[in-house]
Amino acid sequence: MIVGKTTVSARILRDVLSAVVHNIDAVTWAGSWPSMETIASRAECSVSSARRAVRGLETLGVLVTVIGGGRKSNDYRLVRPVEVAPAVPNVASDAASDEVGPVMAVVEWDDETDDVRIVEPDTDSEGPITPVTVTDDTTSFTPESFMRPGLNSHQGGGVRPQAAYIDRIRVVPDDLRSLAEGLADARLRASFSLTREQVDIVRAALGRVGEGALIRAAELAHKAWDPARFWSAWVGIWQGLTPRSAPRKSTARTSTSPDSSAPAEVPEWALRLAKEQMAGKISTPLMIAALARTIAGAEA
Repeated sequence: MIVGKTTVSARILRDVLSAVVHNIDAVTWAGSWPSMETIASRAECSVSSARRAVRGLETLGVLVTVIGGGRKSNDYRLVRPVEVAPAVPNVASDAASDEVGPVMAVVEWDDETDDVRIVEPDTDSEGPITPVTVTDDTTSFTPESFMRPGLNSHQGGGVRPQAAYIDRIRVVPDDLRSLAEGLADARLRASFSLTREQVDIVRAALGRVGEGALIRAAELAHKAWDPARFWSAWVGIWQGLTPRSAPRKSTARTSTSPDSSAPAEVPEWALRLAKEQMAGKISTPLMIAALARTIAGAEA
């Protein structure tokens, strides 16, 4: 869908609608007051995308925004579907033989009744006036009645219900705060919005490889032109980390053969002479020690 000059994807529209109706009343279809930042966090998109999606839902006639007026957020209400009755034939006219099918009713928000109302048709317009009726049963339409077509559905095919709201933990647990501070110090700022299963994965990786390894892995995956906005971008990377094998400790050489390079086997005076002879030349400690043993052996 195009909102202004920007295209809003169907996924963002669906997720923003799900985020808005999360706290809505099932009977009155009102009472949802989330801030735009909360909507964007729940839908896992930017604030500007969430704002465009809300405008798009208003354009589609699905959502009505009531300005907060003193509140820090607006009241979002779903537009109640209107049940349109079939046309009633006019017995006084000759059009009784021509059956008129159902028409769409025009609805708008009424501040006095705090509900939607049907706009009366213009009697001066051409064409027959088709009466419409609105159901009085407020439970006949619920937010669950909104259905969306399946991805592979055809015209006239079945529909499937909207995906259920995913319960996410949005506050960093105490045992992960040190990791969050380390990521922030490394300029890796992302929102914490994980499911319980993802939190368990992060805890397991933290216990397996440590905090430093998780931060280094996030730094290696960082892209300045496309930074991660949520921790979920790192969960898959952290899940695959394994601890490094401990380096093998070298055992001290105990041989007393001439090839031994233990400093204790070489007299200090021989080492001094060897260093003086190797001064200004390319040498290594092993070469100096070998020369010192040679000098000591010659003097023995």
